Amino acid sequence: MNNAPVVCRDLHKGFPSGDVRIEVLVGLDLEVAAGEMVAIVGESGVGKSTLLHLLAGLDIPDHGEITIAGQALSRMDARQRSVFRNRGIGLVFQFHHLLPEFTALENVVMPRWIQGGNRSAGRSSAIDLLNRFGLGTRLDHHPAHLSGGEQQRVAIARSLINSPMLLLADEPTGNLDTRTAETVFGWLRSLNRREGLTVILATHNPRFAGICDRILQLREGRLFPKEPGNGGTNPGLGAFKVNAALE
Repeated sequence: MNNAPVVCRDLHKGFPSGDVRIEVLVGLDLEVAAGEMVAIVGESGVGKSTLLHLLAGLDIPDHGEITIAGQALSRMDARQRSVFRNRGIGLVFQFHHLLPEFTALENVVMPRWIQGGNRSAGRSSAIDLLNRFGLGTRLDHHPAHLSGGEQQRVAIARSLINSPMLLLADEPTGNLDTRTAETVFGWLRSLNRREGLTVILATHNPRFAGICDRILQLREGRLFPKEPGNGGTNPGLGAFKVNAALE
């Protein structure tokens, strides 16, 4: 699995609200090293999702530059950004956004089918990912027949099917109970530590943020360093027993 550095320079992004315009990001700068796991924290509505959408190329900034693995998103048109996202960026959201009419296996393999290539090989890769995430017996289950944690693991597997350089996770545990949230976060941290995947995580959970390599606080449209509670070396990480499946 590849990884990628991320660089943002002087990002500005605002949205109209009635007769006024709300400026969400104002001159935001960000640097994330390849293989680093960074937590973005801040109050609801401060712009965390907006930032991740810009990093994913789902939206474009009003001003500024985003570079991922040396590729400037501003130099791409909408189609090029879509292709780049499909091949190089994994996305995990608070709500899994699985397609209800498709099975777990079909949901995971869908990005590979969109990319093209050998459908049989894509199916084999999806099966391998689901097995690694402890879902080998759930391949033919539809989302409605999976637990919340299982659905989120399917979503994580889907985000990895094309071996992305970067994983963007927007409150991926915010809709889960405490035990399931710890399991899901354990998977994300394992992927980062054991496979060197670059991860940018937006979270309200201070414990999860503290296990990341760095914490950045988003306020007043910019990012500010925040001291991790444990320097990213929380011994409690070992409590996520499900991590062992990734070894």
